Amino acid sequence: MNPRNKVLLDLSAKPQQRLYLASDKTQWCDLEPSELTPGRKGVPVDIPKSATFLCQVEWAWTPMNNRVADYYLSQDTTRTKWVLWSSLLNDHEIPWCWYTIDSVQVLPRKGVSKETAAMVLLTAYFKWQERFELLDHYHWINSEGFLSVGDLKLAADIAWNGFGVDDEDEEE
Repeated sequence: MNPRNKVLLDLSAKPQQRLYLASDKTQWCDLEPSELTPGRKGVPVDIPKSATFLCQVEWAWTPMNNRVADYYLSQDTTRTKWVLWSSLLNDHEIPWCWYTIDSVQVLPRKGVSKETAAMVLLTAYFKWQERFELLDHYHWINSEGFLSVGDLKLAADIAWNGFGVDDEDEEE
């Protein structure tokens, strides 16, 4: 099992949440990930130990109603696809434990860098969460990983606010 990131218990320890400039055009918005169930089509059953930690974000609606999510990026067993994993903290039972969401986002690996795959897949997953789980924009970033705070803000802006999606149409 992949070692999990620690949960943010002191808000003063969270990474700086600053404003970051983002490019007007995103070159990766036209890539279309798909959803798969772990254990099928070369996707491992659980998060591989070699998966790259992308970030941890948190939704904190009330003190008793929150959600903490870790995101990881790996490859499938055939090394032809990028796979985004989402893991949620279950703090309703003692001891607290992490469980992996039972679906993953995948993207063909050919010609797609790790950085691009991370951004495309996380943005698509945020869009999916908004559409099918009616989940609003996360409230803060608990920790950075492979993706910086600026990267996460860009992915969230595209997913929840539509930033950058129609930039080319507006120029014409």
